[in-house]
This record gives sequence, C-alpha cells and structure tokens, in this order.
Amino acid sequence: MKFSIKILTLTIIGLIAIIGCSDNTQETNNNNEPNENVSQLRKPPNLYMVVGEETINPVLGSHSWTFEHSDGTTESIEADSYSPSIIVEMREPQKVDANTDISFEFETTPKTYQAREWDTEHNVLGSNNELDLSIHEGKKIFEILASWEQGTASYVFYLDIE
Repeated sequence: MKFSIKILTLTIIGLIAIIGCSDNTQETNNNNEPNENVSQLRKPPNLYMVVGEETINPVLGSHSWTFEHSDGTTESIEADSYSPSIIVEMREPQKVDANTDISFEFETTPKTYQAREWDTEHNVLGSNNELDLSIHEGKKIFEILASWEQGTASYVFYLDIE
C-alpha cells in the first residue's frame, strides 16, 4: 500500500512539473499586441525568365529562407541541392537564339542577383550582374543567385544557344 502511494505521489509531482514547465504564452510585438499582420513569403519567390516570346521556369536550387509567423515566432529553412551541372543532367536544354534579349521576372524583386555560368565538371566559369546571350554559344548551364531580406535562393536553367 505504501509503495502504491509513493508511485501515485511521484506521478502527480511529475505531471505538475511537466505542465508547469510548458510555455503556452503568445509572442507579442513592441506594442504588446499579437503580431497578426506579418506579410512575408514562406519560401523563396518564383523566378520566370523571358527569352524573346518564351517563358522559362528555372529549377529552384539551394536556398536559405527565414519568415515570421503571425504569433511572432520565426522559422528558418536551409535547403541544399546538387550543383547546377547535376540538376540539369535529366533535363533537355531550352533552345534560344543568341541575339534574343533575356529578362528575369521575380515574383518579388530581390535586393541583388547575379548570373553564373557553370561547366559540366561542377565549376563556376564566370559571374556577372546580367546575362548576355550573344557572347555564348552551344549548351550552357546558368544559375541565378538572388538575395532578399529573408534570405537567398539559387535558380538553375539549361540553354542551347544558337
């Protein structure tokens, strides 16, 4: 009998300790009101490339992204991917004319971005603030590395420039 009373007492104390240590408070902003009007993207914005009359959807590669929930807590995502030269191995290159203009249309404008050219051996051949197709010929692997307040993202595409 004494043994079962001891077990019951220890169980009750353990439950009280667990319940007492849980955190059910709501995060607040500086005005001490719930932060319900947060308008941040939960993932990196989409990128659409316009080459002449054609729209190309690059593949989202590695990215690092942070956003705030409406309760004031933050969530961070770190996603790694293969190098751009491996990502394009299973894709056919998009045929484009070397004299065609190319523009990048982000869902949300980044603070900065740069275009990188990769070779098939996983090496970066060059990096520029813009991409001029007229100086390239043949099958080319490109990556756009963009940065926002919330993080960075890499976008990969494969072109056959004629």
